[in-house]
Amino acid sequence: MGWLDQVATNEELAKAWAPEDVTPKDYMQLMQANRQLCALSLRDRLGLVTEVQRHLLVAALMKNEVMRRYWERFGGFREEEAATGKCKQALYLTDLLDRASKSFRTAA
Repeated sequence: MGWLDQVATNEELAKAWAPEDVTPKDYMQLMQANRQLCALSLRDRLGLVTEVQRHLLVAALMKNEVMRRYWERFGGFREEEAATGKCKQALYLTDLLDRASKSFRTAA
């Protein structure tokens, strides 16, 4: 996660990696959201998150506008990544994140 830490905090590095339609500052915010998802995913895969905590944390993350923008932009990739990795835990967490994102959009 060293690269992710750097691209989330270094504007020059973010400029080099950001998609053409995303400013470096916006990309840095999106990568900070990605860091949060990576941390949750790691804790989940290590078995450090209970089912109740999983739902609570997913809901808390999706309350954040930057997280929702991240999911809207990169959620499809994360879903594809989970599906091709064939990890049931990753698939489940990704599905929870997607449903939370959609339910937040529906409620808004």
